[in-house]
Amino acid sequence: MCSATDWITCRAFGMQRTSYGECVTFGTAEGDYQSTTIASQMDSFHRGIKMSSRTMAPVAGRTISREIAIFFVAVGVVISVMVALAAATGNEIFAIIGVVLLGPSVTAMVLTTLAKGRRGLRQLLINQINFRFSARWYLAAFLVIPAVALIALGIRSLFGGPDLAPDTDYSPSSVFPEIVSILIITLVISLGEELGFRGYALPRLQVRLNALQASLVLGVLWGFWHFPGYLAGMGTPQDMPFYVFMLWVIPATILITWVYNNSGSVVTAILMHTAANISFNAIPLIPEMTGTGELTTFWVFLGVVWTATIAVVIVFGPTHLSRTRSRKTTGHSEEILTTRALQTSPSGSLKLDAGVPLGFCPDLHRRNLGMGSPVK
Repeated sequence: MCSATDWITCRAFGMQRTSYGECVTFGTAEGDYQSTTIASQMDSFHRGIKMSSRTMAPVAGRTISREIAIFFVAVGVVISVMVALAAATGNEIFAIIGVVLLGPSVTAMVLTTLAKGRRGLRQLLINQINFRFSARWYLAAFLVIPAVALIALGIRSLFGGPDLAPDTDYSPSSVFPEIVSILIITLVISLGEELGFRGYALPRLQVRLNALQASLVLGVLWGFWHFPGYLAGMGTPQDMPFYVFMLWVIPATILITWVYNNSGSVVTAILMHTAANISFNAIPLIPEMTGTGELTTFWVFLGVVWTATIAVVIVFGPTHLSRTRSRKTTGHSEEILTTRALQTSPSGSLKLDAGVPLGFCPDLHRRNLGMGSPVK
């Protein structure tokens, strides 16, 4: 697979680097780059204009850091204002608007549009929302958290736990309609968050940090994004200290990064987030759902989920949380780094417009970017 350095150099000349090491021109929806332009740019390069990742990456890195900071400040301000309105009026619809209609996903789309225009927004959506990945990642995304919850419940019962939620009717006729209702609500909430947190912020964090480090940073920021809701008694478990909730959010973030990096799609993040919310509403884990108000079951759940998370890190490795480095999410991060590097290039002749479709190596999801076939 092409290295980031080789790919950046090829891209600086409006070219692609094939898996055989060749730099070739490529077609886009706007027309092919002309060989004369390529030759002129290469001539300028050989006269001393250096476009290497070593010179561009620091400037690009600062731009990416600024984008991350703007994103989290924006989503923090929005959720704080909307939760305050909900608390002042007693109407939780404001909090829902703050998550769904003005939340992280919408913020990510607005920032992308401001930076790269409508074409950049289309690329964000095409890159991130795809369904063409292995079925095992669909299963992992939707089943890992419920399985961990059931294991924790079993361990708690095995060691003499109380009769949890004794007044709850678990008959299919009662449970199924409630599960469907919860599924719809939590899916909408996940859609409002995940394109922002996983589709926008995570790839940018992974430009400069490995997958585990990026997950830890994102986990802390994502957790504190819930803090206004916790203070107002909305959207988070209320019968536990906030630090206990944070102890859940951080391993959950690592697990979501794991399925995201292996699938290359924010769809798995949405599925895992939705599955976690369903688990908390359908399985008696949190004090509000146990019927007894006890927190011991949730501590057992935290022990199991941290064990599962540590196992994932050991087996898949902290660098990418993937035994075979995900080509798709590698592409997401390299796209961001190279676009920012080219936009901030010290050479005006090689500075590319933010709206130009990026030319990935053939083994980096050209299909998702809708690019034409390379031509010699």
